[in-house]
Amino acid sequence: VELGSLAVHQDRLHAAALPMLHELHRATGLVVHLSSLDGTDVVYLEQIGGAMGAALATRIGGRQPAHCTASGKAILADQRQTLDEFTALARKTRYSIGSAAQLRPELDKVRGHGVAFDREELQQGIGCVAAPIGSIGDAVAAVSVSGPMPRMTFDQRLVAPVRMTAMGIWRNVESGPTRVAPTLQPIRPLRCGPSAAPRETNSRALQYA
Repeated sequence: VELGSLAVHQDRLHAAALPMLHELHRATGLVVHLSSLDGTDVVYLEQIGGAMGAALATRIGGRQPAHCTASGKAILADQRQTLDEFTALARKTRYSIGSAAQLRPELDKVRGHGVAFDREELQQGIGCVAAPIGSIGDAVAAVSVSGPMPRMTFDQRLVAPVRMTAMGIWRNVESGPTRVAPTLQPIRPLRCGPSAAPRETNSRALQYA
């Protein structure tokens, strides 16, 4: 029953997000991820990006250390976790955060800006911008854009569309027939392929700054 409940809620979040993930990909030309937190890992629920996505160290159903990813930092900062589990932090690159002492001030900055960055922390040459999805203090997931560092801009050119997408996804979730409960986090993926076709939504198209 518990696993079935998690699957239903995960599918509802995925269905609410999918149209906006495609829109964000079209607007930015970058790889778009939808991800959730599972302990100290980020789990990828969706990836949209075509050939560019194949070059990234991510896949649907895969996981990466949360402290090395913008998505993980976005969720951790919003949930204000104690970081007790983050004792020995493995580095993926020479830019990765290596200790809880380094992670805490980074999460403080994320809270202040409402968005998280990854500058080659997970994969050499790849950057990422992410924003939490959910009500304030109860992030259930994150949306992000990733790509080669020369194509990344860590300012409002990417921050604005990513944050607007995160807010739009949560509006879609809350306007659905049953609200996604943050208490069901962390959600562990139960399959490695995209979910069923998304439901129709009446949300307006995003306008990017």
